[in-house]
Amino acid sequence: MIGVLDIDLVWNDVEGLIKKTLDRFPEYGWTTEDVRKAIEARAMQLWVDNEKPNVALITKIVNQPNARQCWIWLVGGEMPDNWENHLNDIENWAIKMGCDDLLEQGRHGWQRRLKDWEKAYTVMRKSLR
Repeated sequence: MIGVLDIDLVWNDVEGLIKKTLDRFPEYGWTTEDVRKAIEARAMQLWVDNEKPNVALITKIVNQPNARQCWIWLVGGEMPDNWENHLNDIENWAIKMGCDDLLEQGRHGWQRRLKDWEKAYTVMRKSLR
């Protein structure tokens, strides 16, 4: 995980990766500046694969009435060959943070890659605008 004080070291490399993913969902209105502010406010966390990132993952912790969950909220870029190691890092951090679950919301292709995960539900959307 990239600490808040170190965000400047990688931001130029990850901003484009994050923007590309955000641009696929313009209806939500998130900008890279919004994401950076959330990271700086410690409401979200930034994870990268190395010093010159090819992938940026954004997590956030969500407190439910009976559970604490760590959500992988955004994945931007290309997952490296050792992507399972990065997910293990997030999983271990989430356990330390007292989370009960690790969740990822994304395209159907993730279901093939996350072999030891279960499909919890399907998110459907109908635009009302």
